[in-house]
Amino acid sequence: MLLFLVALVAGIEQDIESKIEPNLTGIKCVVSGKGVNKNYSCPFKKGKVFFDCNESRRKFIDDRTAYIIKANHQLAVTGQYFQTKCPIKNSQIDRNSKVRKSIAGVEIGFCCRACVDQISTKANIHEQIRFIFDNRKFNSIFQPRIKAVGQSTDRKSR
Repeated sequence: MLLFLVALVAGIEQDIESKIEPNLTGIKCVVSGKGVNKNYSCPFKKGKVFFDCNESRRKFIDDRTAYIIKANHQLAVTGQYFQTKCPIKNSQIDRNSKVRKSIAGVEIGFCCRACVDQISTKANIHEQIRFIFDNRKFNSIFQPRIKAVGQSTDRKSR
């Protein structure tokens, strides 16, 4: 009975949280680069990717791999996913750590200053974005903010 009540409360909390839409102010379409419209979205991983129009949405659906880095970035910058591990050493990070660097509007945490220096040696912001939001790296260091009841969190299923 207690387990049922815990599951019920967790489900209610998740349901309330899942109705909260991400802040889309200043968010750009992963296809066109224009501002997004909340009416044009599609499920992606355990979140949603937003677009400026239905044509961009269709292009994304037809060829997700072409837009995967931008889509991963959008999941992070809208707060649908949060970082749990250092992108260099893949070790756990302290969420209150001051060892951080802003990369394309996302505060990225690191386990130590040496890791921040290593990412800073990437020649430009585009290389840093490609490194952090590459699908394999993203899947290893980010987690969905809201886990749907009954969904697996197994990384291999993605």
